[in-house]
Amino acid sequence: MPSPLECIANITGKKVAFRNRIILEDSLLCYKMGEIIYWGLIRFAIVLVGAWMLYSFVPNYSDWWTMFFVAISVVVLYPAQLAWRKHTDSIRNASRNGLCATCKYYRSSEALCAKLDEHVRIDYTPCGGEGWEPLSN
Repeated sequence: MPSPLECIANITGKKVAFRNRIILEDSLLCYKMGEIIYWGLIRFAIVLVGAWMLYSFVPNYSDWWTMFFVAISVVVLYPAQLAWRKHTDSIRNASRNGLCATCKYYRSSEALCAKLDEHVRIDYTPCGGEGWEPLSN
């Protein structure tokens, strides 16, 4: 699992020296599907509680619903969409790992090594090449 420093390097897009190696923006997989869904649910719960607390201060019922759906769009859906784009970009970039892309255990739709159940990055081969087996035709 990437460290918080690696995730910050991924979000900012800057090169960061970490443990004697350079971390590039597209070399990490910090946004996984579980994280996107988890934080989306957390944001939705916060918006729901906030909207419920503001319900008594909004005199017009239709205005309350409008504020609720705008808050859902801005606070929940938009950050989830950005995280999804980042996730799909990192999966697309993981297929540039030449060794893993030619292995029969590589699942390209998930950027996952099925043999070791670890995510593949462009700069990280889970098995180190020892578990590599060629694709069968």
